[in-house]
Amino acid sequence: MTAEVDQAIKEKYLHHQDLQSKIEELSQKWTKHSERIAGLPPIIRPVVRFFNGFRGREGGDRFMSWISEGIATFREVASLIKSNPGKYPLTHLTYSAYTARDLGFPEFTYGFRYQPDGEPLKEPFDQPWLFGGNGILARRAEGNTPLIEIRRNEPPILHLPEKFAFIITKHKVVTEININPDEPDVVYAAWQPEVVYEPHAITIAKDVVIPWKSSIDEVEVFSDTVEITNLRLY
Repeated sequence: MTAEVDQAIKEKYLHHQDLQSKIEELSQKWTKHSERIAGLPPIIRPVVRFFNGFRGREGGDRFMSWISEGIATFREVASLIKSNPGKYPLTHLTYSAYTARDLGFPEFTYGFRYQPDGEPLKEPFDQPWLFGGNGILARRAEGNTPLIEIRRNEPPILHLPEKFAFIITKHKVVTEININPDEPDVVYAAWQPEVVYEPHAITIAKDVVIPWKSSIDEVEVFSDTVEITNLRLY
């Protein structure tokens, strides 16, 4: 990521924090105003609240403007982070079992945390910046650290070390709760993708018998991997 983009992200982040401070300050002012009204004698309290309702909240227009500007700034930062080239430690990688396909959600989610100069950002920018899809584009990593490579206008590439495996989970669907009450609500396995040095779009074979276990301590690793030709990002 270029120094110019990095600086732009920092400036937008600080602007967003300034907006949040203004929003919080005005919210506290409204709270104190409501507390003052609540402390009035019961005989005049309804009258004050009635006329106060006509007057509207002081600074209401500014408050809504700050909210809208904060949302827009957050989206701008997200776009800058997710659309500029760079390699980052992979901090988030999940696979949802068949229920994701049934409900139209991505089977895979994966992402990274952005930390300018190694300093973590504060809420809401401290979350992983996520991608999703019906598979992942992956290759063998040169080192021992899982990485995500952000590419401009192209799907990210996951660089996965040899023997890399991650925990996958499957939750019991609602229709199974009463039918199989003795079975665990969540089961686990570990997928070790088969990858080579040339990037390939891959996923878990649909017909594979996954060795689900009721405890992470008992988890088993499987490596059944298939290529896909229609990698879709969400």
